[in-house]
Amino acid sequence: MMPTNFPAASENNGIYLCALAGIGTAPGFMGEFHQELAGRIAAATGLPVEGGLLYPYGEWSRSVRRQIWEVWRDIRLPAGAWEGSLGVAAVRRELEPAARGSGPVVLVGHSGGGTAAVHAAAMLRAAAPERPVAVVQIGSPRSPVPPGLREATVYCFACGPGGRGRDPVCRLGSWRAARGRGGRLGLGRLLLPGQLVALPIAGRHPDYFRGHLRTAGGESNLELVLDTVESHIRGLWPQLFGAEAGGSDEQHGSDAQT
Repeated sequence: MMPTNFPAASENNGIYLCALAGIGTAPGFMGEFHQELAGRIAAATGLPVEGGLLYPYGEWSRSVRRQIWEVWRDIRLPAGAWEGSLGVAAVRRELEPAARGSGPVVLVGHSGGGTAAVHAAAMLRAAAPERPVAVVQIGSPRSPVPPGLREATVYCFACGPGGRGRDPVCRLGSWRAARGRGGRLGLGRLLLPGQLVALPIAGRHPDYFRGHLRTAGGESNLELVLDTVESHIRGLWPQLFGAEAGGSDEQHGSDAQT
């Protein structure tokens, strides 16, 4: 069951939902996923859903080598220095509607877009600490999550039999925040996402949003990811709306670590 005491749209200014793609992706990548998820959230809440697709490191027409360097730099930003994120800087203009609004923000990032999503959420929360923000990372490098965002951050990864991770991108980076040490970077405390969720998709890193690939359970990768992301966003209703959830949804992914 879902809570029924949502704020009115006029009080809430709607919901801002953004999908952030990773490096070297095609124009329109994650488009079907974003459209379907936006429709589900709008139907569940009765609130308008705004926002769209963002490419924090560029599409496939931009140098992939340059994009890889930018993501790697952003992953290694020292704790508390997320305002220096290149991914956020590239989409700052597109995020302005979210920054001006007062309603909840949900950022869903794939691959390097998950790193940019965490950094963008940190920036939004720093500017307006009372602003409800949630993050879903899918097949992303390990990037430290600011403590204030941990409980509202879900990390999803492709898995094989037994829940063992099989997405090589998810092995990159570290959840240990970097810290300055005499001009050099060392590793500080562990800053994990609040939930780690295994996704038994067919295929690997590029295949999370494939509608034609079928999982062992018979559903498509796209259906599995949509159901899982929607379920976990519903689980974040209290953080997003300050409302008491009327119950919990069955989760398709199981909590596990890569």
